[in-house]
Amino acid sequence: MATRCSQVILVVVVIAGVAFGLSQLSLVVIPVLLALIIASAILPLIDLMRRIHIPSILAT
Repeated sequence: MATRCSQVILVVVVIAGVAFGLSQLSLVVIPVLLALIIASAILPLIDLMRRIHIPSILAT
């Protein structure tokens, strides 16, 4: 029983630590995640443009 309680407490502490860390890094994390989402969303369009022989400088 004590082992299980200590495991639950450890998980709660780790989750709280991660949440705290992300809240402190939100100025960095949010723009990076937004850039990754935008880059992932645009990638199929860039691939299409490259396939129809539009120069890479214009495709990106």
